[in-house]
Amino acid sequence: MNKKLLVCITLFFSLSFLAESNSNFITNGNYSTKLRFYNFYKDFKTPKSNSSFQKGTSLGGQVSYQTGQLYHLSGKVTFATANNLSLAATNTSQQSPILPSKNLSTISESFLMYSNFKTSLKLGSQVLETPFANSSDAMMIPATYTGLSVNTKIIPQIDMTLGRIDSFRARDSNDFVNVQKWTLQRYNSSTNSNSKKMNIARVVYNPDNFKVDLNYINLDDIMDISFLELQYKFTNTTFRVQAGKQQDNGTKGIGEIDNTLLGYLMSYKDKKFLVSLGYTNLSSKTQSSWLEPFSFFTSPLYTNSMLSGFGNIGLGNGYKVKTAYNVLEDLSLVLTYSDLNFNVDTKDKSELNFNVVWKVSKYPGLTLVNRISQISSDNINNETLAVRTQLQYVF
Repeated sequence: MNKKLLVCITLFFSLSFLAESNSNFITNGNYSTKLRFYNFYKDFKTPKSNSSFQKGTSLGGQVSYQTGQLYHLSGKVTFATANNLSLAATNTSQQSPILPSKNLSTISESFLMYSNFKTSLKLGSQVLETPFANSSDAMMIPATYTGLSVNTKIIPQIDMTLGRIDSFRARDSNDFVNVQKWTLQRYNSSTNSNSKKMNIARVVYNPDNFKVDLNYINLDDIMDISFLELQYKFTNTTFRVQAGKQQDNGTKGIGEIDNTLLGYLMSYKDKKFLVSLGYTNLSSKTQSSWLEPFSFFTSPLYTNSMLSGFGNIGLGNGYKVKTAYNVLEDLSLVLTYSDLNFNVDTKDKSELNFNVVWKVSKYPGLTLVNRISQISSDNINNETLAVRTQLQYVF
């Protein structure tokens, strides 16, 4: 186990024993539980011997306990488990690669927190939510990071987060890896880095109808990523603009990088209906792929550039149309269409998604999502039909 994580766990329980005489530490603590069932099936249009389709079923959950405060100190521990019910399949090539390769149970979060003056400081294993490093917990065990992070809201209408991260654990592992070593391996680089850190900074300014979300990620010896999103809302209409810049920072860790992202989105929403149109363009002076998939076409919940198998979405442009209709108060139908035109013609594709989202009002916290995805392309190797079903209960 990572030494720093072990220290955090030890301090967490030491603090618990120390606080036995302080009932607020225990009585003001709170539990939260999340259970999730996930089923996945993908059919490839082109035969690939015995692996023309992939399938998988996962059952998992998270249980978190956060203590009350003792002299502004508190602690949190989260236990997470993911069970791949498809492991018994005789043909391993048909197993979904997004599911854990084995059943896994682990302590996903374990940190101490100091809170005072609208500021909190976390030390230990924790979840991050940035455009490059995030939890991506679709399979219930989140990607987690060890280090120090500080969040402050001391300035009115401004939410600021700073972090210094030294190790990373993928969602299918019990082991933490040096964050620099992992990133270089992630992008197939044989270069060694003497640095061990990743620096993150996020500033969100959100007065009334206007929002500015500015992110900066620095991986020493590898690359810098800047990401800005502007949002303005009036009545039922919202305008959003995204801009991103990605550059290597003077070394050849993963090669020369000089990429730019620019996107626009306009949406209209009332009590029952939503429609939006988004456009994204990815360009590069070095013709390398954009290594960060965070755009109007993706969700940070399911994508994470720290994870193998994601990112590198390719250079080019595309648009996305989304409509949603609330059939009932707790039942929504969502239809999206994306058309992506890459610089390499063989990667061009369009995708049609239909989602049914049922937030069961009779049982608060219970949600059922069913998604059907159809990808079409002139290149038959890109064509797939996928069905995903997720049942989740939070209490």
